[in-house]
Amino acid sequence: MMTDFLFVEEVNDVFSTSILLTVEELGIYSIGQCKIDTGCAHTNIPIQRLNVSAKKARQLKQDAIDKKISFHPTYGVSDTEENKSRDRKLIKQNRLMDVPSLRFQYEADSLILGNQVLSYKTIGINFDRTGNILIGLDILKQFQIVIDTSVVTGKHTLIGCLKNQEDKDEFYKALKRHFKL
Repeated sequence: MMTDFLFVEEVNDVFSTSILLTVEELGIYSIGQCKIDTGCAHTNIPIQRLNVSAKKARQLKQDAIDKKISFHPTYGVSDTEENKSRDRKLIKQNRLMDVPSLRFQYEADSLILGNQVLSYKTIGINFDRTGNILIGLDILKQFQIVIDTSVVTGKHTLIGCLKNQEDKDEFYKALKRHFKL
């Protein structure tokens, strides 16, 4: 069922939805699943999660370094202070190919989250990691989002509508139906 809003039910403590991503510069044309992560400041896409081989990812990382694509180290909850210290040292030594935490900044040519076509398409690509695609607050701030337990399904549910969307009638009807708002 196509809607004018994002509708995601929590499964195993995770809000997950489809993502369609195109980054022509990297040859990425992919459809997959992503996690909506409200605790993540920046969207992070491990390129190997998009069926890019480790060898190809390594080549693309070297290309990004050679082109001086903007990058920042990013860390998850499982990264230790030891890892962070090692990465800082390697960055100072300009041994960037040896730093697995680097997230390079790219502009997506198209980005669709669920059924919502996004206008802000700056994303972070990690060439080394293979974890989940995480949609962070940099993307989520484009949405008006309500998370609550649906009175219809009894499930923890996320309903979101792009802030710049002109007609929000269906979104407001869904909020009323599921959350009595």
